[in-house]
Amino acid sequence: MKVVRKSKMPDGTDIQIEDWKDVYEFMSIYSIATYPKAKNSSKYGFIENNKNFRLELTRFKSNEQAEEIFKQLEEGSITLNDLSNYFLDVHKDMYYLGMTDTEEIEEEQEEESL
Repeated sequence: MKVVRKSKMPDGTDIQIEDWKDVYEFMSIYSIATYPKAKNSSKYGFIENNKNFRLELTRFKSNEQAEEIFKQLEEGSITLNDLSNYFLDVHKDMYYLGMTDTEEIEEEQEEESL
């Protein structure tokens, strides 16, 4: 993995563009790693409230798109909350950022009729 560029968001959150293609050939488009403070703890204790954790942004259409989003994060014109579609683990990452109330996706169960 190669770090292409490092910076900080206006709130001090560390961010970096990563190129993983030397490790995983199928990953030809950059990802962005961010290290925000968690607003919720994981149920297994891997991520703790008010401590930094790794939140990865993926599924960009091109390296140029990843670079543009990185620039917007760096400038403060967008926030991580604006980018939930790019979170590697969408629901859990939203929970750790305080955007949802549950860590796990709760599926509705249909009542069985007798």
